[in-house]
Amino acid sequence: MAKNKKEVRPDEPAEKTSKALLTVMVLMAGAIVVAACYLWFGVINKPILVLGAPETEVEAGEVFDEWSMVTSLTHATQDMVKIDLGSLDTETPGDYKVTYTLRTHFGEESLPVNVKVSDTTAPELTVVESPLEKKRGDTVKVEELVVSSSDRSGVTCTFEDGSTEVTFSEGGDFTRTVVAVDGAGNEARADVSFHIEVVDEEAPVLSGVVNTAVKVGESFDVMEGISASDDLDTSLQVRSDVSAVDTSTTGATVIHYTVTDASGKSAEGERIVTVADDVIEYDGRKYGVYWDLAGRDGQPYLVAVNRPMDTVTVYQMDESGRYSVPVNAFVCSTGPATPVGTYKTLERSRWQYLYDNCWGQYATRIIGHILFHSVPYFTQNPGDLEYEQYNLLGTPASLGCIRLCVEDVKWIYDNCPQGFTCVIYDDSVTPGPMGKPEPLHIDPADDRRGWDPTDPDPNNPWLAAE
Repeated sequence: MAKNKKEVRPDEPAEKTSKALLTVMVLMAGAIVVAACYLWFGVINKPILVLGAPETEVEAGEVFDEWSMVTSLTHATQDMVKIDLGSLDTETPGDYKVTYTLRTHFGEESLPVNVKVSDTTAPELTVVESPLEKKRGDTVKVEELVVSSSDRSGVTCTFEDGSTEVTFSEGGDFTRTVVAVDGAGNEARADVSFHIEVVDEEAPVLSGVVNTAVKVGESFDVMEGISASDDLDTSLQVRSDVSAVDTSTTGATVIHYTVTDASGKSAEGERIVTVADDVIEYDGRKYGVYWDLAGRDGQPYLVAVNRPMDTVTVYQMDESGRYSVPVNAFVCSTGPATPVGTYKTLERSRWQYLYDNCWGQYATRIIGHILFHSVPYFTQNPGDLEYEQYNLLGTPASLGCIRLCVEDVKWIYDNCPQGFTCVIYDDSVTPGPMGKPEPLHIDPADDRRGWDPTDPDPNNPWLAAE
């Protein structure tokens, strides 16, 4: 055997294996201990964030305490929690998302919360002290009763029925409720009481006091068509100073009417009742006539001249053949020699020579020297009008003829055949059923003054201005 050769024992490999195994076991035990510590500190002691509920409600205008939602924070501090309020606005009702994020060495964990901002608070409302003293007929607006009203979403004030004003039509004690509504529909209510005094400030009203007519021999009730009304008094009695009208003969009776209410206020009026040979109705009223209404000679019209009223009324026949339907009214000028009576008209002339070297257009002879004709002209020229005489239409300005403007006298000339009946009468009560038209007036300084403004002559300068 060599000199330095080491001697190997038979059990040496087993000893080395045991040592290696022991080392492995020690390392494994350490790992287990580390793992146990990790579990203890990282799992068992893991940071935990617990929120109370996934949704909460906040009254509009109040402050939202974001930490009030956190019910538990374990193994963690507040600086580990990030709270994202998003677009949360507690002044504006709506739904908002708030996010809570817990940040640890394991990572991040986020929890959402829905924050509902609601407006459930009624607006503030203050009204005036009551009762208020008002008068019947007064109108009160709701804004007069509101001392103050406020709410973050705005306030609209009305009465309980939705109106913004109330009118008191009766006397007594009343209560009205003022309602204030904000933008969310919340309401506040307040009552205002009223004492309504009834003050009679209006006099009664008489109705039906208009002139009328009755036929000779017929009876007439002086209260026919008369009535009275009052805003308070319902027991009115109308009195007249005439108890009856004598209808045995033609004439006119003036009747005075009075009515007084319970407070002493009164109204009065008078009407003229005409007793005439015959009566016609026009526009709901009765008018007396003093001539025979029977149609004559197939003539379509009867022309009646009211001398004191300087008015002409044209009547046409009704279905029964009576001249009872008024169709035209003209203003005219009569004169001291204008006769009263019923006449069958005679010849007519396009131009007619008149007295005092003057001329008239569209003349129709009534009787003798009495004619229908236009206002006089200095010459037989339609541009040479006596304009000062024209401005007297509607007054007794002629010697005796019936003067009219060209348009009106031409209507008679064109539409009433020769021989038509003309009645000239006196009635100072009414001009006629159709009234008295307003006459035209010519300015003496107007260059067109020589022409009748109603003349249809194509050369009439007044027509050019129309």
